[in-house]
Amino acid sequence: MKNGISTKWHKPPFNIVTAPLIIFSGASLNLLFWFFSDRVLHAPIFMDSIFTAIVAALYGPVPGMITGLLTNVENEFIMGFPGIHWPFGFCNLATGLIVGIMARKGETFIFGWNSTMTILLVTVANSILGTLIAMLLFSGNTEVSLDFIISTLTELGQTLFAANFWSRILTNLIDKMIAVYAAFGTKALLEKDTGEN
Repeated sequence: MKNGISTKWHKPPFNIVTAPLIIFSGASLNLLFWFFSDRVLHAPIFMDSIFTAIVAALYGPVPGMITGLLTNVENEFIMGFPGIHWPFGFCNLATGLIVGIMARKGETFIFGWNSTMTILLVTVANSILGTLIAMLLFSGNTEVSLDFIISTLTELGQTLFAANFWSRILTNLIDKMIAVYAAFGTKALLEKDTGEN
């Protein structure tokens, strides 16, 4: 409380009016980060789930899952329906589910056990789902920057399945660490009283 006015941060309200705006904005920002990472920097990390994780941490697993799924649907639409992006919406959906559940545990300290466990769970879930989708639907080639790592691993003697999985473990660990820390950091910021008592 400062000068009789509360300076506590609050998350935006989530209701029938604001919910679509929050979810659509989160999905669109995910897409913007993905485009910059994959198409501009040609980086092997996805950067398409930061706002999925933030929405999930603030509002729960269902809004997070919808944000994640909408991200990939938007991506599919904007890229001209190549059929590559929407199946990976299940990876983004899994991120929203796991972060949303783990964020309800009550611990918002950014480098605590909860955020660490969340990173590991999201990394493994995304790596398994991503590998299965890539192998079953696209024969292991999804035309993204990650394919360079997969090609290198196969040239070193890994099977295509193993190369897909281990490359996704590495990239998802970095990618989801950024997303989860952003989510837990935002949650902590909005729950912290920044005023003087």
